[in-house]
Amino acid sequence: MKENKEKFNLIRLAMEHKQISLLLTLVLVCCGIYSLFNMPRQEFPQFTIRQGVVIAVMPGASSQDVENRLTQPIENYLFSFSEVNKKKTYSHSKDGIAYIFVELDENVTEPSEFWSKIKHGLNNMRMQLPSDVAAIIVNDDFGNTSAMLISMESETRSYKELNNYMKSLESQLRKNPAVSRLNRSGMQEEEIKIYLQTEKLSYYGIKPLGIYQAFNNEGKINYSGDIKSEDIEMPIKVSARYKTIEDVGEQIIYSGQDGSIVRLKDVATIKRETKELESYITNNGTKSIILSIEMLPGNNIVAFGEEVNQIIENYQKSLPQDVKIQTI
Repeated sequence: MKENKEKFNLIRLAMEHKQISLLLTLVLVCCGIYSLFNMPRQEFPQFTIRQGVVIAVMPGASSQDVENRLTQPIENYLFSFSEVNKKKTYSHSKDGIAYIFVELDENVTEPSEFWSKIKHGLNNMRMQLPSDVAAIIVNDDFGNTSAMLISMESETRSYKELNNYMKSLESQLRKNPAVSRLNRSGMQEEEIKIYLQTEKLSYYGIKPLGIYQAFNNEGKINYSGDIKSEDIEMPIKVSARYKTIEDVGEQIIYSGQDGSIVRLKDVATIKRETKELESYITNNGTKSIILSIEMLPGNNIVAFGEEVNQIIENYQKSLPQDVKIQTI
């Protein structure tokens, strides 16, 4: 028997209603073009990093002391978490420092949440460790990649001035919601150096240790009491004494029974200098500071670059002519 009911035929239906087919095709093409220009784009693929390093510093301790008093307690704490892969986690103890290389299980989908929990726990655990433990550092940022590198350079400006200009630029960049993390590199710190004159110290009978103790006592800001009444209780805060080089030079380091005093400027030369360089950054042969910009996932790297370049172009107009910003 011949079946009267015709089967559904999509191709035939499309040919009979050409206008609808053309309209749907046009809509899909427009959606494709829009997505092509606005879809999220990454310069580097997203992947999950499950490794981290815990670094603990214990100055002056031997490798055996570090192993027994520092490495083992931290390992026991880490192994209390089920997320830690015990087979692939290992440690290395040296004189004064311990490295614990931690790897998480593959079922951990949000490593950042776990590392935040670890950092908080290690901060609390530090009270149970020896008092001579100087620091415990957790590094889990191996998967972060820079979307752009910006160089700020000048032949005439100091590092301090460049750093201030870079901080202002950072405040402008943070207004962009796609900006994730900003890391500044190449900054050279300044310090106040005191060059003691040996012959003058001998004349007054002053020892260098006495100068250190004088500064150590003056530099501490302890609790200074409070003012109480029936209505209020207000603490008293004493501000730091040293604000300029001149303040350092006025420090009294010796006082005699006859009322005579000796100030630091009488026996030393005091200068503000840049610390001895361990590393530095140059761009086109000029000293510079580098700013690394990371982008939040889910954004378009092409549009992000254009927005950042526009911010830089506008900010460059407010800078002195001898300060240049370049995108590396």
